[in-house]
Amino acid sequence: MLMVRWNVSLQTQYWLTFAAVAAGAAAFHSALLNQDLKPERRKTGLQFDRTVLILGFVPFGAMASEGTMFDWSGVYFETVIRPPKELIRLGYIAFMCTMACGRFTADRLVTRVGAIRVIRASGIVIATGLLLSVLFPHLTTATLGFLLVGFGTSSVVPLCYSLAGRSKTMLPGVALATVSTIGFF
Repeated sequence: MLMVRWNVSLQTQYWLTFAAVAAGAAAFHSALLNQDLKPERRKTGLQFDRTVLILGFVPFGAMASEGTMFDWSGVYFETVIRPPKELIRLGYIAFMCTMACGRFTADRLVTRVGAIRVIRASGIVIATGLLLSVLFPHLTTATLGFLLVGFGTSSVVPLCYSLAGRSKTMLPGVALATVSTIGFF
């Protein structure tokens, strides 16, 4: 807030923030690293697991779909679907409801068919929902498509984080951070 008041350019603000974070990381690096390493483990956090790196791109796609729903569902309904004013948020509500329900039911599905199959099926459900909404831009089909996207995205990120934590090569914290960083990128 002070930098805006002092008319400091945005680029300068970014560089100052970067310098402050880098200085903090350098100052506390050894203390933080010692907390993560356990003497009984032979793994180091510096080894890379190809599966974990690939796994990071799965939440990237799911988070892109979630972000699309959060940011653009109302705009899509308002400009393309053009329902009555009170139904403009219907797609977003449909997405959020099935996303919440999917989070509660995902564990049962994983127990029955396995995490990898649930993630694969989720990708198909997300793609089907998006295609249905775009190819058939009507209130019913778009709402149904958004329902599918919500259900499809609901379990992907938690499952990917869980799988990353089970890496045989990387420390769980490092593997989770790797997947999370790629996902949020």
